[in-house]
Amino acid sequence: MSEVKFKKPVISSTDLTGTDFFRTPLKGMDLSECVIDGIMVSDQFTELAGVKVSLLQAAELARLMGVKIV
Repeated sequence: MSEVKFKKPVISSTDLTGTDFFRTPLKGMDLSECVIDGIMVSDQFTELAGVKVSLLQAAELARLMGVKIV
């Protein structure tokens, strides 16, 4: 799904493990019920701006960004 421009997407309970979202804005999308382990985004993580995720997913995304949670 690299460089995709979605129009009103609805993704629910989908396994997106390892999906490449490079240059695919996820703003406004609710991925809180999806599996997003190992997704690929740009080094700036701009694709993730405005995406809705669960608390556990947020922790995993923080680790992807290099944040150490203690």
